[in-house]
Amino acid sequence: MSISFKDRILEDEDGYLVNFSDWSEELAIYQAELEKIELEQNHWDVVRLLRQYYETNGLAPMLKILFNLVATEKGIDKKEASQLLYQLFPKGPFKQAFKVAGLPKPKSCV
Repeated sequence: MSISFKDRILEDEDGYLVNFSDWSEELAIYQAELEKIELEQNHWDVVRLLRQYYETNGLAPMLKILFNLVATEKGIDKKEASQLLYQLFPKGPFKQAFKVAGLPKPKSCV
């Protein structure tokens, strides 16, 4: 089931953005609402990290790398970073954070 936003189909059947450049903060808020997430500063920090990583590397980070990025950004250890990510995105970073950040569907996501 594709989701339309402003009369355009922007996402694939699983709700992941098809074109990275179609992303906007407004779309992120809309996607978060669909995921039943109220975006706060920590959410936006993760979204920013994900988008920067994707822009720099041309691919989404593996989960281990994401934990390291969040740990460095927040000045916490990797275990705390993992706990924070799952607190912010209870269905998992690949499932929810990637959608909100406008990243394509990860290869490991079934």
